[in-house]
Amino acid sequence: MNQDREEDRIRQHFSVLKREDERIASSFTRTWNAARARQEAAPLFRRYARIATASLVPLALLAVLLVSRQVSHHEEQGPQHFAQTITDWESVTDSLLDLPGERLLTTFPQLEYSDFETGLYPFDQKPQNNGSAS
Repeated sequence: MNQDREEDRIRQHFSVLKREDERIASSFTRTWNAARARQEAAPLFRRYARIATASLVPLALLAVLLVSRQVSHHEEQGPQHFAQTITDWESVTDSLLDLPGERLLTTFPQLEYSDFETGLYPFDQKPQNNGSAS
């Protein structure tokens, strides 16, 4: 019983809100008719301007597309030495990252064939005397 009263009270609140909305808001039919009247009263120049704009925009987009396609076609046929991939690119400051002894760490020493014949390794050999006094 108490629940029925609560539901009735909620329905009354909603009906009050509905009547208030109907009083404040204009009807759809009235709004639609006003828009139609403004449309019919618009000058002919505006209508033609809208039609012209609507037809010129796709034509302009088509022209831009054709020009860009021609430019890309010419670039494909042009010299290829200008094309550089991101993996080939080196920054200006790459030389600052080089370590002083990096070549020693990244290369393997080459032994000459004569070193294998003597059986001596380069660090075991005695320095040769070129005739200079020591």
